[in-house]
Amino acid sequence: MTDTSRESGEKPSVADLIHRHAGSMDARAWDVLNRVFPDSPNTIDDKETSVIDVPTTVSDRFAITDVVNRYAELMDAKAWDDFAEVFAADTVARRGPAIMEGAATIVAAMRQHVGSPEIKTQHFVGNFTPRIDGDGATASVPVRAMHAGTGRRAGLHYEVQGNQFTTFRRTADGWRITEYTWDLVVALGDASALFAEREGEE
Repeated sequence: MTDTSRESGEKPSVADLIHRHAGSMDARAWDVLNRVFPDSPNTIDDKETSVIDVPTTVSDRFAITDVVNRYAELMDAKAWDDFAEVFAADTVARRGPAIMEGAATIVAAMRQHVGSPEIKTQHFVGNFTPRIDGDGATASVPVRAMHAGTGRRAGLHYEVQGNQFTTFRRTADGWRITEYTWDLVVALGDASALFAEREGEE
């Protein structure tokens, strides 16, 4: 692989750096890489192939992390028309006994739940490690979701913390969420009062 970053003056990528220093990496360095990227099919005994596949694993992990972060951004922005950026068309969501099938159904439910301009949200995503297997991946994503009322809902709030067990699929448009199960850990506040429909709201 040619390191084009030196010729162009651009900042080198992770792939460039790994390829540039592969020849000087000792056994301990390769061991670190194998522990950091345990889902890579290669081992310390297959250095030449590992140099190629480790950057691919890094790229996939960043891409999956971006999808999760984008999901939170879209929720807080109430950007309901943009969820095709993160959901596959056939995504399935599970929340307790409720099962929602299809991205359109899931987005419609979210919009009905927190779509009011009187409900402000902020979603925080914790540390997680995607486990990649070919064109599929899984992750347990810790989430903290804050909901606060304004206007007629002023003074009301609802906060939840939990884990979202998520599966992903590589598509022609990039990684997409295909299924997730919400496991509630903590709930604070009055959800029924905050989310109750107000007169004049659609």
